[in-house]
Amino acid sequence: MRKVRDRMHIERDREFDQLYINFSDRSEKGSVADTIEAMPGVSLDFGEDGRLVGLEIVGAKEVIGASAAELDFTGELVGVKEAAELVGKDKANFLRDLVPREDFPKPIVELASGRYWLSAEIEQYMRKNRKEKIAG
Repeated sequence: MRKVRDRMHIERDREFDQLYINFSDRSEKGSVADTIEAMPGVSLDFGEDGRLVGLEIVGAKEVIGASAAELDFTGELVGVKEAAELVGKDKANFLRDLVPREDFPKPIVELASGRYWLSAEIEQYMRKNRKEKIAG
């Protein structure tokens, strides 16, 4: 049986300029046993076993030089509105022109609230598509 590995994920709050990097997909509420402030605006969360489980950045603009809203994450989960912005189309044209294409990335999930893609897959599609247009 294959061992399932933890997946790191990043949460961001654009409004309050905060980032949280979670180093495990199995962390639950209350799984943080200790928090240490590494520097102003940066806190390290540790589990009961002493391992680092998360990193919080408050006031990202001050701490890392870019606000949470300005950061571009590879593989960020995006909905229809954000996906349309990535390809430079309005939502209606994005849904009509690109989503039905066989070569366009399929959503990673379709929920009652909408379809969601990984931004990295859309960006890769756009790079490939631009190269083909230039070559053609």
